[in-house]
Amino acid sequence: MGVAGVEGRFRRSCERTLSVLRESVQVVLTIVRVLLDDPLYAWTLTPDKVNRLQQRDAHRSAVAAGDNRQAERALARLAEKLRGQEAGQVMTCAAQVSHLIQQARDPENLCRLFNGWQAYL
Repeated sequence: MGVAGVEGRFRRSCERTLSVLRESVQVVLTIVRVLLDDPLYAWTLTPDKVNRLQQRDAHRSAVAAGDNRQAERALARLAEKLRGQEAGQVMTCAAQVSHLIQQARDPENLCRLFNGWQAYL
């Protein structure tokens, strides 16, 4: 991060990145929707794997419906974040970046991390 910590280049880069993402909300959501509807792992299936998956298709369709609802909720939340909506309020880019940095530094969130990542450093 440098001597300025999160207040220097990092914050400016985050704010600029978020503003570019906000300008391209529809493009980002379209790309995510494509990945949601046609996952990358399906592109690398061998014929043998396809046969095995088709045999288990009946069971998987019920599971996939639940996964799809969860994915739709995640996509809706992503759309909210890209539009600057946090906790029912619309935030500016700077305010949203501050909120995200605050969440990332929150000890209650950090304590849930894998200990091997040494978040306390």
